[in-house]
Amino acid sequence: MTCPVVTELARNVSAGFERVYGLRGPLDRQVRRAGRALPAALRREAHLLAEAWEQAHHPRLSRRLDRARLRLAHDRLMAYLCRADAARNRRVKLASLIQTVSVNLLAAMAVLAGIAVWRGLV
Repeated sequence: MTCPVVTELARNVSAGFERVYGLRGPLDRQVRRAGRALPAALRREAHLLAEAWEQAHHPRLSRRLDRARLRLAHDRLMAYLCRADAARNRRVKLASLIQTVSVNLLAAMAVLAGIAVWRGLV
């Protein structure tokens, strides 16, 4: 027997992670993969909700869950995820990738130019 309230809260947050960050799978994996994209306080809230979702499937452990605390964590996470801009996140990731590749190419060209000068080819 599962706790339907916790399952619904976790399902909502999971859908928000998929919409904003493009992460799929169980909530605990989504939280792990989101990593530092979430602020530290919200990361703790997400871990709390993911752990509660795991405990909700156990009959005795589900009785120990603090539903008010979980609802507060859910509300905070959903407020953040609703404000987050998915398109901006994709642009930032693409810009970061382009920057990394260009710096690596520049470093490789500098090494090749140094080798050419050192061997007297230029």
